[in-house]
Amino acid sequence: MLDEISPGAANVEPDKRDIAAFSAAAASLSTRVEAAAFIERLKDDLAAHQQEWKNATLEAYLDALARALSAMPASEEPAWRQLSKAMLAASSHD
Repeated sequence: MLDEISPGAANVEPDKRDIAAFSAAAASLSTRVEAAAFIERLKDDLAAHQQEWKNATLEAYLDALARALSAMPASEEPAWRQLSKAMLAASSHD
């Protein structure tokens, strides 16, 4: 799944974010190594598509991340997967 969000591998226009691929990748993460790779892809996405991020500053992003984590229901999902989903949500929601 992570390969689908590599630069140049997206099935969308090159100047657009591929939120669907990010969501699919976040939903399938299960290890800290995969989570670290996901975070690297998010960092690359910010560099390439900063204008599309709702929370492009560190302060705004961390605030949105805290809200996303607080709003998540209790789950048996691996913690790495939950954190990755919240990080993606923080990049694209107010």
